[in-house]
Amino acid sequence: MRDMLPQSVNTYLVRGLEEFWKQMSRNDRLHRVRNVMGDVVFRLICRYQEKQVALYTRFFRNPPLLDALTHLQLKGAGDGVLRVAILGCSDGAEVYSVARTLRLAYPGVKVQCVGLDISEAAVLAAREGVWANDSKELEGLPAQMLDIMFDRKDGALVIKESLREGVTFRVGDACDQRLLETLGPQGLVMANNFLVHLQDEVAEACIFNIEKLVVPGGVLVVWGVNLNIKTRAIKLLGLKPILGNLEDIYQADQAAIKAWPLKWWGLEPPDFTRSDWDVRYCTIFQKPEKLPQMLSV
Repeated sequence: MRDMLPQSVNTYLVRGLEEFWKQMSRNDRLHRVRNVMGDVVFRLICRYQEKQVALYTRFFRNPPLLDALTHLQLKGAGDGVLRVAILGCSDGAEVYSVARTLRLAYPGVKVQCVGLDISEAAVLAAREGVWANDSKELEGLPAQMLDIMFDRKDGALVIKESLREGVTFRVGDACDQRLLETLGPQGLVMANNFLVHLQDEVAEACIFNIEKLVVPGGVLVVWGVNLNIKTRAIKLLGLKPILGNLEDIYQADQAAIKAWPLKWWGLEPPDFTRSDWDVRYCTIFQKPEKLPQMLSV
């Protein structure tokens, strides 16, 4: 229906929803129904608000998530190699952050990381591995970490050669049915902050496609996606939520939580009274060693 409406009408509807939410938030008597009404507003915002793609990420963007990965028994391929795929990798900041974190946590394991992005320009930037000193990707990084991650050259910061080892980047689409053939089985697959840009039915199909990459006993990380879509897909796939650091990981993106429900990329405040809270607010999921039949919901 959105495509059938003029953009001016979509803009008018979004502004109306913003004003409605502003007025409702001022009424203390409506506090108890805030989450319910917020969900209605958010669904409408997702339907009518124009989506824009951000072509950057940040180094060590979610520290609790990275910390949780260091406490998992990640599934290798039996050859001493842990293969990791970071999908929607943008300019590579997340890939290098994950590589650094896992190599420090698992010194006896060879970690191979592949970053995949649909943008050729992003992949070229990731391969180059060069950032200006004032790049947004570097926000919040202490000077000590800058020295660990980068060499300084011609007034810019260049990823150290030791971090590039075993790291590759490819242009590709996570929704491509040939994804498994392209990348091969992976012990850890990360799908962060790109599914939210897709239409709901496309995002759900993409989760099923991504899950095929994960070896039995391996781990799938899904963050930055419509929670209803994620919850349904994870239940159907029969993946096990890993609950350690759940709330810290979810709360790490305060900008998204504060943006809800008036931005399509917003995240609802967690409600742990929900019966599905463990799947809904979890970010890390493990694939069973023995694959069950598809669950029904």
